[in-house]
Amino acid sequence: MQFKRIIAKISINDDYNDNFDHGIIELTASGIARIKHLATLAATEKITKLSCFDYSVKTMKSDYESEVSDNGKLPLEEPEDGRAECPFLHVEDDCFYWTGLVGKSDIRWSMHTIPLAVLDEPGDYDMRDDYPDYETSNPLSYAEDLANRMEDKLAKDEAPEVISDASDAESQTPSGVATPNTLLKTILDSFPQADPENELFDTGIDGDVAVDFLNNIVPQIRETLSMQTAKENRMLSALKAAWDFIRYVTFDDPEHSEKYFALRSKVNEVIFDKEFQESTL
Repeated sequence: MQFKRIIAKISINDDYNDNFDHGIIELTASGIARIKHLATLAATEKITKLSCFDYSVKTMKSDYESEVSDNGKLPLEEPEDGRAECPFLHVEDDCFYWTGLVGKSDIRWSMHTIPLAVLDEPGDYDMRDDYPDYETSNPLSYAEDLANRMEDKLAKDEAPEVISDASDAESQTPSGVATPNTLLKTILDSFPQADPENELFDTGIDGDVAVDFLNNIVPQIRETLSMQTAKENRMLSALKAAWDFIRYVTFDDPEHSEKYFALRSKVNEVIFDKEFQESTL
């Protein structure tokens, strides 16, 4: 039976979970027809997306230790635990993708969006990274360069870690608002008696000193939380604007669809994560 083979990247919404990072789907003619039908329905009825249970995805994991490429691509291997529960197929008017949960957990995974147009293209659709050419590249030099650039950025952008009072806080950042990390570090440094890792742990805290400290830092905490919320709202608005732009560009300019769909996938993930978090509060 003829089928369309798709290898798509998968992102897991957990920094400590790397069970799998790709999914393989082998679509038969009926599977392709089904997705096209749902996409047509979404476009005709002006529906953002249509979703349904679909168990077509086989999870896989990148094999970074392989010494042989897979037709120029990074090879994949069977994951130790590749269980993917509650898999949903989502179809929009011009793309489709899968989401679900990592086995026996509430950790969500999401596949990068796949352009609908690939269903009419010959051959496989493969999102895997190219196999690294170790003879011509130097990963260590690249890593060192990246680390140096990040260090320079932090030196320019980050505020000093310790503040002692409100007047100091106003001089820490251009906006005059302390960062969350700065506030946490200040609390930790001000009360070593409450830090199990400090030699002064459990030696007693002066109540008057603690009250004065709280009177000073609570307003800073409120100001920082307010600033963080405003910043997140501005970021979300910008991402939504980018999302609208990308949708129109990928629809009108199919020659550039691949790079735009990669950006679109990342934007979609951030917006979805933000709205999901707000809906569960």
